[in-house]
Amino acid sequence: MESDLLHRGPDSGDQLSEEGIGLVFRRLSILDPRPVSDQPMRDETGRCHLVFNGEIYNYRSLRQTLEQHGITFRTDGDTEVLLKGYLHWGESVFDHLEGMYAFCLVDREEGVAIAARDPLGIKPLYMLRDGALLAFASEARPLHRLRSAAVDEAALAELITFGWAAGRLSNYRGIDRLPGGTLVKVSLSDGGVVERKFCDPLETLVPGDDIGKEEAWAAVEESIADHLVSDVGYTVQLSGGIDSSLIAALAAKENLASFSVNLRDHPYDEGKFQDMVVQQYGLDHTAVTVTNQDYAEILPAAVHHMEGPTPHGGCATLMLLCGRIRDHSKVVLTGEGADEMFGGYLRYSLWRKTMWQERISSWLPTGWWPDRWPFAGLRRLGGLDAAAYSAVYHDFRSVARIFPALVPTPGAREATSARLPSTRSPILNPCWFAKTR
Repeated sequence: MESDLLHRGPDSGDQLSEEGIGLVFRRLSILDPRPVSDQPMRDETGRCHLVFNGEIYNYRSLRQTLEQHGITFRTDGDTEVLLKGYLHWGESVFDHLEGMYAFCLVDREEGVAIAARDPLGIKPLYMLRDGALLAFASEARPLHRLRSAAVDEAALAELITFGWAAGRLSNYRGIDRLPGGTLVKVSLSDGGVVERKFCDPLETLVPGDDIGKEEAWAAVEESIADHLVSDVGYTVQLSGGIDSSLIAALAAKENLASFSVNLRDHPYDEGKFQDMVVQQYGLDHTAVTVTNQDYAEILPAAVHHMEGPTPHGGCATLMLLCGRIRDHSKVVLTGEGADEMFGGYLRYSLWRKTMWQERISSWLPTGWWPDRWPFAGLRRLGGLDAAAYSAVYHDFRSVARIFPALVPTPGAREATSARLPSTRSPILNPCWFAKTR
């Protein structure tokens, strides 16, 4: 298992193995890279052992709070803050954390092992349950050593239609993706398992609860500043789009390095926009040229690390880019999620239209309608959830005819859509971003 995870953490690694419990960790050292911060990490009494992937952005303020309660520290990183925070607050520690994380903690005094994933599910955490065996990992591959891999057709059907499987689905039978904001507690005595949701972002959505641009801007600035905490520096992925350009502007300092993909004369090459940002902020920029041959050669490795059919063609290009960045830095900032958070995609401005198309198509049979304007949208969404399928731009009904055994059934997407406000807007209200990050 450790060899399976070596590529995730080449800096150091260690194991804990005792009756009924096994922990293995590979470290990419970002905060306090000294060996004293290696994992698995234990407290001074030996009560707890912790393996933790991610970063707690507010760890410094949490450390100050804990020190005011007489708690001492021997490291300067966030791992020990998480460990000592649990020892002080117990499971209430989740109420104090701001960050991206997935971790497993063994508490011998309480007789439990706890696994948890951050509210947005940024850091991966897979779970295998097979009889008395319960295992967690940052990738599915190590879990195949405990149970032979078998394709999950339900996940494959969603991947073919949507590009990714939602909810708990992984690409494999018997292996779940632990949902974001979820905690699993396992009894070390009888193997009993309790799972609970400690944070649900959808519960923060309040219809009509809008924020001003000043509040949103302040939240963006604060969030980017939080992501700049690193003891080994950082770089920026620069696409030339609004997201990464804004990050570059706010993170810019002397000799800030940036990297981008160069597609030469391809119509989608965005080099001219990248050049504008580089010149404006004096970035130390590297354009990584990607050719057809480069793409073809890296594709098998991209599929391997995605642990299944590649859901997006950009995965291979991104892997090439990160390979170059890795020679320069361990930390890279990139623009992700802004279009979802602030409604940047066209489908978000058309949600009222698609909502009515869904409603009308549920009232009237649409199969006999002509596949042209103004009936095409009604025909396309007939009997389907508009919020779920508005993000599908290819002809998914033709795909269903090619793969009739791999047609998605209603699942996590539809369940989430049903929980949205009565307007059924697929947009996450930006107020959530400002209030909880």
